[in-house]
Amino acid sequence: MRHPIVSGFFACVAMAASLLAQAPHPRIVFIGDSITEGTITRPTFRQPLWERLNGAGYCFDFVGGRRGVIGGRTPTRPTYDLDHYGFSGESSFEMCFQLLAPIPQFDADIAVIQLGTNDVIKGTVFYSLSAQQIADLADQFLRSMIGILQNPPYNANMQIVIAQVPPLPAVLVPSPALNLPPSGPIYGLDQGILAVNAAIAGLASLPGVRVVDLHTGIDSQLHLADQVHPNAAGEQIIADRVFQVLTQVLPPPTPSGACFSEFGKGAGTSEPTLTAAWRTSAPVLGSSFSLQIRDMIPYAPIVGVLGLESAAVPLANIDEFLFVNPLRYSEAWLIGTASATGGMTWSLAVPMLPHLAGVEVYVQALAFANDAVGAVTSGGILRLGN
Repeated sequence: MRHPIVSGFFACVAMAASLLAQAPHPRIVFIGDSITEGTITRPTFRQPLWERLNGAGYCFDFVGGRRGVIGGRTPTRPTYDLDHYGFSGESSFEMCFQLLAPIPQFDADIAVIQLGTNDVIKGTVFYSLSAQQIADLADQFLRSMIGILQNPPYNANMQIVIAQVPPLPAVLVPSPALNLPPSGPIYGLDQGILAVNAAIAGLASLPGVRVVDLHTGIDSQLHLADQVHPNAAGEQIIADRVFQVLTQVLPPPTPSGACFSEFGKGAGTSEPTLTAAWRTSAPVLGSSFSLQIRDMIPYAPIVGVLGLESAAVPLANIDEFLFVNPLRYSEAWLIGTASATGGMTWSLAVPMLPHLAGVEVYVQALAFANDAVGAVTSGGILRLGN
């Protein structure tokens, strides 16, 4: 039996494009090391942070020149926006050079920077620097990075949220997982972290810069998975603290305001995406909203799926996920055929029904080949505005 709200919505689906301006929403980039980039089983604080922001009604978009976790792979539970600009193993010095490429690496309004762990480890292990020498260098490079981000070709009005460094144990035992030389125990990293965090605290005096405390209350025994990287509890603490600072920067949440958010990762012959079409309207009651499907199988029939609950249902034949719960308040139907380049526009008419304001509709597109799912796009969330 269909849910009455969903039935009313799907009855109004139409193939009609709109040229109204899309309501802007802040673009957030995450710049950091492996604590930001993550692994398949360690999705990093980006996942619980995305869930908190979305759950609180904020409209936003994670951006960056990289996607997923280390190696561009998909994490175990990819039900969040996977865009970022994290590089495992990078220090603040190395990240400065990543950002100095002639072409800007992303277009963002807010940068969340989480660096410093590798400054301390590399400075101590490879260069035998004192804690204060490491802190002085980190301060110099982080200030340079902020200057790069707040000037063209990046956004001159970019807001910077810079996180202090989570604690490290007083004695670190090298292991293959940490990619450190097989020497004896390493001492003094905790003192280097304290010195770097003191330098980061001083960056709060710079225009447009806010600092997040990621040291106080985080226990190297309870909240680290491998002496360096946070475990799930540590990632949740980081997400909660970054969330509190981002609420000072982001426009107020609008639970009944129109918004579109992409999340997850497409799969098949490439990484198909489902994004808001250029110059499309926001998903407001009584208007049309257009989605752009890209990089699907050329000339393949495309099925659209909408529902009121998200999911992460494995699709074994293409090693990816269905992001709409097919068993709860959902509907799927043929919406068209992909072009020679694997693209198409999918337009939805949002009915003028006041009780739909604030409803979140999950959406994804599937391409069929040989009577089976051959490719899927990333997922999307339509929050219907009044």
